[in-house]
Amino acid sequence: MNFSDFIGNTPIIRLNNEDDSNSASIWAKLENLNFNGAHTDRVGIAAIEKAEKENLINPGATTLVEHSDGNMGISLACFCREKGYKLIVVVPDYINEERINNINAYEAEVLSDKDPKEKALELVERNNNYYLINKVEEGIREDINYLYT
Repeated sequence: MNFSDFIGNTPIIRLNNEDDSNSASIWAKLENLNFNGAHTDRVGIAAIEKAEKENLINPGATTLVEHSDGNMGISLACFCREKGYKLIVVVPDYINEERINNINAYEAEVLSDKDPKEKALELVERNNNYYLINKVEEGIREDINYLYT
């Protein structure tokens, strides 16, 4: 089994009483039951798989770069390890140590910078085999959340 086998199919529960006909139904999606405890698991694995299908990245040859302040960096670190990618996560200099430790636990490199987005772009511009995974994420985030949430 892989980490990605535990993504999705999270339950939806009704929060209010069915007998109250005077109120709207209120439901909650329990995304915290994804492997890393966040909806970003869906987006992270989908971004990697989309980039692979478009031949933008290749395991062992491409280093993925992400600018993140937490959950997405952790999710991507997990799936990059599973799929054989090196990952560099550029985080803001105020991020807490727990998040850094979570990212490092999946063997990803963490760089801290006052402007993580700019630093990530700079890394990708200077290295031909680096790929900014955020480019793919931005294009699919809404689709993934709509289709699977």
